[in-house]
Amino acid sequence: MEQAKKHGLALNSNKCVVKTNSISFFGNVYTSQGIHPDPAKVADIQSMTPPSNKTELQQFLGMMTYLSSFVKDFSSKTSTLRDLLKANTEFLWEAHHQSTFNQLKQEISASSLLLYYASEEPVYLQCDASLKGLGVALLQKNEDGFLQPVAYASKSLTQTEQRYACIERELLSIVFGCHRFHTYLFGREFHVITDHKPLIMITQKPLISAPPRLQRMLVKLQGYNFTIEHRPGTNNQLADALSRFPNPRESTTIDLDIRVDLVRFSTERMVQLQRETRQDPLLQQLSEIIVTGWPDHIKELPTDIRPYWGFRDELSVDNGCILKGQRVVIPKTMRQNILQQLHVPHLGREKTKLLARETVYWPNINKHIDDLVHSCAICQEHQPSQQAEPLLQHDLPTKPWNTIGVDLFEFSDNQWLIIADYYTKYPIIRKIPGNCSSHAVIVAMKQVFSEHGIPEKVVSDNGPQFASELFKQFASAWSFDHVTSSPRHHKATDSLSDRSVPPSQS
Repeated sequence: MEQAKKHGLALNSNKCVVKTNSISFFGNVYTSQGIHPDPAKVADIQSMTPPSNKTELQQFLGMMTYLSSFVKDFSSKTSTLRDLLKANTEFLWEAHHQSTFNQLKQEISASSLLLYYASEEPVYLQCDASLKGLGVALLQKNEDGFLQPVAYASKSLTQTEQRYACIERELLSIVFGCHRFHTYLFGREFHVITDHKPLIMITQKPLISAPPRLQRMLVKLQGYNFTIEHRPGTNNQLADALSRFPNPRESTTIDLDIRVDLVRFSTERMVQLQRETRQDPLLQQLSEIIVTGWPDHIKELPTDIRPYWGFRDELSVDNGCILKGQRVVIPKTMRQNILQQLHVPHLGREKTKLLARETVYWPNINKHIDDLVHSCAICQEHQPSQQAEPLLQHDLPTKPWNTIGVDLFEFSDNQWLIIADYYTKYPIIRKIPGNCSSHAVIVAMKQVFSEHGIPEKVVSDNGPQFASELFKQFASAWSFDHVTSSPRHHKATDSLSDRSVPPSQS
């Protein structure tokens, strides 16, 4: 107190504990006798309930095997439990099994097993989820390079959380781990270890492409700097066992109250969607797979579900509907009605597809839109004589004069060659004498290349000067790639040199 007074340090009485024998900080308890691990770090191990069948016992022993190098006489101490796993042996949990179980929990909770947290060392957060709980373990490497526990945590899932899709439960385990070990993880880089590979993809995609519940979880994780590493379940035993034996006293719902709903439906239409989804056998089957987890291979799926395989990590079940990102998967009985509503403005094929991509989805929806527009007399009467083709984008160059676009134009009764650099957008113009043959174009391009260097790629239309055998030989001899657009895509492919023509003429 004298030091605080001396240095002008003001203390908040509501946040101070005076005359205490110990204080907990960063996972350790500081006392007059020294530093000890905080009991809270192992409370979830101590609360683990005994296994009720062979599968649960295997999961517990899997965690123990991971930590076996820290448990003295591991083989002999686990022998009575391993006997229960033998073939033709009935699973009968007796007092001596419970005694061994309690002893092993005490062993892996001992202070000699837990590492002291080292802020300068890499940190690993091992996460897993089961149908009934979440498990996380905070790990760091010991002197032998082996990942050793710093702290454990687990949580029982609420009834609502148990209905989450598999990928949602797995991501929820990361949210739980970051929240529980916030003091250790916030403001530093760390590695998340998971046995659920789709998490890597979903965290790399734009936020808007994720289902709403996953979006809320991803927003919760925005403040943390981590990379996700996939490891098989056999290398994820700590978190796996904790998730299957969760702390029954820890079952509060994780706050995900960050929501911006982009699904544009009236209340009446949403009620109809929910009702028809419940009555659609295929969507009910799909919903069950989303919640319980996808198989490892597409061949294990029913044939009707296979069209959803390619974007399975984007699917979720929310409020009685199936979502693909922000789009509602429409039940079969409602598709024709939704299709007619999309078609009401007679926007044409491409714009109707764009409208559908904002709100709804079902397999082959694009083909159904094509067929409807093609059969519509109004759309056919008012459609442009030539439909605009989708743009074909070139890779952006990383330096000047890497990629150039070339084109020809007429001005003041003369033919001109324009060369535009894709990186700087800088145009160069040369007059083409005579009849603008392929030879004359090549001569002009050689002059420019002699001044500025030879580019790696030249983009042009399919005009006769550029499509000739002579120009092909020129490209080969001067070692540049020549890319030509098809007549259908000329406008999109060589748009840079095309856009440079009007300003040059002025």
